Amino acid sequence: MLVIGTFEHRVELEQALLLLEYQGVPQRCILAVPMAVTPQGPFKYSGQPSDLSAKSFEVGMACATAFSVLGISAGFVLEPGPIICGILAAVGGFFLGQGLYRKNTASSGQLSPLRAPRLPEVTVIVRCSRHQVSQVAEVMWKHHALTVGEAEDEGEPEEREAGRHKSAGSGA
Repeated sequence: MLVIGTFEHRVELEQALLLLEYQGVPQRCILAVPMAVTPQGPFKYSGQPSDLSAKSFEVGMACATAFSVLGISAGFVLEPGPIICGILAAVGGFFLGQGLYRKNTASSGQLSPLRAPRLPEVTVIVRCSRHQVSQVAEVMWKHHALTVGEAEDEGEPEEREAGRHKSAGSGA
């Protein structure tokens, strides 16, 4: 069986790994993989804008759309007409929305360029026998695992060892 857990990169992870070894899980059956926090390489698109100018542009465009609808509606009554009133309202709405967003973001402290880098999560994969699964999962949960899952393995460690010994003994 495979028991898979994810941990934050903290002392509890090291304690869990040591306890698993102490309880009889061989070190060769434990795999710990730190996950990447950011993509390595040229692909950096996350689907969501993260910088201040991109988000303020989106807010400005949303306000421009709303104000242009209001301007067009008012333009049917006013002298310049719906097209001119709609364009003027859109330009004014864009700058108003963008300016308010930037002002609110800067004053609320959300704009923090000196954020501490986030430590990666670590995925731990443990290959164990079927009777050790609950014990391994319990150790992971007690040491603050974020998630724990189980999966079938193609062959249990004892079965593979027994298969190797049978094939080695039958050749003589």
